[in-house]
Parts: sequence; C-alpha cells; structure tokens
Amino acid sequence: MGVYSSPTVSVTVLCNAIQEILDSLPTQVNIFICDFNVNWFNESRRASLYNFFLTQKGYRQLACIM
Repeated sequence: MGVYSSPTVSVTVLCNAIQEILDSLPTQVNIFICDFNVNWFNESRRASLYNFFLTQKGYRQLACIM
C-alpha cells in the first residue's frame, strides 16, 4: 500500500491516516520505506512523527539518507 502526504498536510492528519492503515493490516510486521514530506528541520513536525513511530508504535529507524 502506498501513502502520499502533501507538504501542506499536518503531521496529526498524516499520523491518523497511517494509524487507520495499520489498523486495517492483517499483520503486526510492517516495514515503511517512505518520504512523508515532513521538514525534518522543523522540530515540532519532526517530533510528532518521531513520537508516533518510535515512541508510540515501537518502530525503529534503520537508515536515514539525506
């Protein structure tokens, strides 16, 4: 399944959409390869997405290429 997030979409809306997708998946093992169009230099946007995936969901980041 693919997800595109416009740069104008709030991180909250993005996280809610991803949560709906996760809830609909039949498996607990998921791999995300993505570009969420989140400005990583914007601390509040970065922190929200980071907290969603790493803190709340327990995912881990394998690589970051910039």
